[in-house]
Amino acid sequence: MNVRLESTCLGDGKIYLQMVVDRLIDDAVVGVQAHAKDGSEIPSLLLPFHPADGHSQANFIVVMPHFALREIDLDFEEFGASDKPVSRGHLTVELNSVGWRSRFNQFVRNDLVSQMLDIEHEYSAGRMNVYLTSAVDDGDEIVVRMLVDMPNVPDADVMVDFLDNRGHGFDLPVYPLVDEVVPAVRIGDDEHLRIEFSVRVPRGNKDFCVKVYDASEFIEGGFARFCDETYVPLRDRTESQLADATYDEEYPLWYYQHRATLSELEVQRQTSLPYEPLISLVVPLAPVDRKPAFIALDALLRQSYDLFEVVIVDKCPQEYSYDGLLSAWAGDPRLVRIAVSEDTDDATCMATGLMQARGSYRAVLHPSVVLAPEALFFFVRKINEPIDSRGDFWTSGWSGQRAGAGIPDQMASVAASLGEDPIVLYCDHDHLDVRGNLYAPELKPVCAPDFLRAYPYVGPFVLFSSEVVRTVAEARGFASEGFMHDLLLKAWELGAVFCRVSNVLYHVQDVDATDAPLVALNEGRIASATRGSRKALAQHLRRLGRQATVVSTPYGMSATYHLPNPAPRISIVMFGADNLERLSLGVERLLKAEEMLPFQLVIADSSPDKRAAAKLHAEIKKAHPDTEVVAYDGVLSRSSLANAAVKRATGTHLLFLDAATELVSADALTTMVLECLVPGVGIVGGKVLLPDDTIAHAGTIIGVNGGAGFAGAGLPRTRTGYLNRFAAPSEVSAVSMNCMMVSREAFDKVGGFDERFRMGLADADFCLQAAKHGYRCVLCPQVEAYDHRSTNPERLVTDEQRLRFEQERAYFRYRWPRYFVAGDPYLSNSLDWQNAYYRIWR
Repeated sequence: MNVRLESTCLGDGKIYLQMVVDRLIDDAVVGVQAHAKDGSEIPSLLLPFHPADGHSQANFIVVMPHFALREIDLDFEEFGASDKPVSRGHLTVELNSVGWRSRFNQFVRNDLVSQMLDIEHEYSAGRMNVYLTSAVDDGDEIVVRMLVDMPNVPDADVMVDFLDNRGHGFDLPVYPLVDEVVPAVRIGDDEHLRIEFSVRVPRGNKDFCVKVYDASEFIEGGFARFCDETYVPLRDRTESQLADATYDEEYPLWYYQHRATLSELEVQRQTSLPYEPLISLVVPLAPVDRKPAFIALDALLRQSYDLFEVVIVDKCPQEYSYDGLLSAWAGDPRLVRIAVSEDTDDATCMATGLMQARGSYRAVLHPSVVLAPEALFFFVRKINEPIDSRGDFWTSGWSGQRAGAGIPDQMASVAASLGEDPIVLYCDHDHLDVRGNLYAPELKPVCAPDFLRAYPYVGPFVLFSSEVVRTVAEARGFASEGFMHDLLLKAWELGAVFCRVSNVLYHVQDVDATDAPLVALNEGRIASATRGSRKALAQHLRRLGRQATVVSTPYGMSATYHLPNPAPRISIVMFGADNLERLSLGVERLLKAEEMLPFQLVIADSSPDKRAAAKLHAEIKKAHPDTEVVAYDGVLSRSSLANAAVKRATGTHLLFLDAATELVSADALTTMVLECLVPGVGIVGGKVLLPDDTIAHAGTIIGVNGGAGFAGAGLPRTRTGYLNRFAAPSEVSAVSMNCMMVSREAFDKVGGFDERFRMGLADADFCLQAAKHGYRCVLCPQVEAYDHRSTNPERLVTDEQRLRFEQERAYFRYRWPRYFVAGDPYLSNSLDWQNAYYRIWR
């Protein structure tokens, strides 16, 4: 055997060596082993090569990880008919020369390099292949996901090893995610086993090589390299797939494609709407607001709807520099100027302006808010729509709550004093940086009271009907801090209808960091708003008859409700009992959980091993006497198991929990049941995590995957989500049955889960049925749970099951067509409801 190196290239953290191995016997089998100088074995592949370049004599490619080594020894062996080698060859590769030779080849022999880099794909059949599928930054660590694709050999013993940058072995915790058998799709193909897993590596020491092999030696192994060369493009690709609308770099282009054109604005100016109310815009003006106020007031002169007044509450009447600011409005009767003293607080300015305004609809226009030219026209057009359609196709049960919907009786008389049409209107908005660039759009859902309590997502510009302003002023008065959040909560209490206009109609200017006085004023306003929101929420809950402790958090407000006396009775319905090991672990985790309310445990027993199941059930009843076991022998599905178990449940609230789901949040039961006691809430779900601390699901979006999909899947646990949706309690269309609490009242009214959904979607269907009966579904991210199902996989999904799932998905779409026309109501119409990451619709 004669061995020589002909050419090299680098790619994906690997070295590709183009080899000439000659003087071989006929039908010879050639093998190779690679070693570092210290004797460490280096993973390697030897693959046949047929170069497209006719001048090349190479017949093999050696593939190795690119480690920080100077030399690697390659030992070749030739085998004939016997197991003993016929001949041997040796070659020492100096890695210092590989780099410059690779760069030369990329410029001079690009076609040959492409063929070399594609060699692993060409010979992927019949062996183990490992791919890096995603990389997500999570603080000081990186979550790296990998996929092993291999023939499904029953006796194969799959092993995973990790090597550092010098080829030495080290340990990394492996988190199993998916383990499934994929049926053959073509004649001649075999079933494939796909194993997905993840690791967490420190950002400062991220380089590693993953080596997969069959300890039984039935299948040839493989490897992949994670380093800067693979990390950066993989991270960028992953982030681009998972990034929400906040980080959309093409948003400015999207906005300019969707804003009103000059011709459309002209049509709006010539259009007469049936009802054209006067709109009052109250502008509180401080001495340092001159620069942003100039832009805001200039934008008002370009409005296509001109029946408005500007009420300036002026804290600087002696400031002559404002004369130039208002010169464009000279002689314009729409401008009203109210002088107040310079030390008047912002809340008093806003209240004064709103009460002295003449308009049928009134809004506070902060100097930082720049209205789009079509903004007021779009608001008035929404006002002219019939009351049943103002909620953006989702009025009933979603867009607003009128008097008597979850408010105490003593407030009903006040709410009844509102006029026929009490409306609060809000719209989408974005941000404008100091260079004039648009970014970070805030595209909003329909009215979500729980979300509104935690986070004033409706934004700084909200249009109130004069009836709402008058009634709030007379019945409750205005707050001295947190003015807008307080006004919104009081409007909701009094039964105002919240209407969303799904268009980006204003831009919030960034504060110029070089303007120190304005920066200081803005920081003071933020601090005051935070204090005021905390106080406003506490008073709001008190008026609703709820005792709670309210604290500020990075995402908004958090209310910890106090348990009523007596406390609600909870029944935990646990399914997944067909796997006794999983059931045993699930109950053990549940009983070890921190500070739990007393609960009844109801187990839906579907195990075929009745003797072992009976023994386990006896042990569980001994550990937790308040346990019921329901034997079930019908068609196996989570929906049928849950329905059967509920018949024996005695609680006022039902927690459906997969046996593989582990509650990890302290006081999880207390948190969920207290959220479920909020008026109008019928269903509460938790944020479910995978063992690698990434999100499995944080609510369900209707429309994803043609049916329903989990929001935020794959994002790190620490991500707060779009508009803080994964951090603040918020309404969602559905939550997962893995961790779902339902009030018994809501369950009985819906009639349980639809058992026609056997493969999935039963939980989503149940939540939509509950919404139809007037119950809201809330995601409570403070409740976290781990999903351990990946550690006990059911590998093979049959063709029959796939067909069944497609039938159920088609039925789900047939049953809920409105969601597939108007989209998920808890997404903006500008967001893609077929995507699980709150991305802009295109």
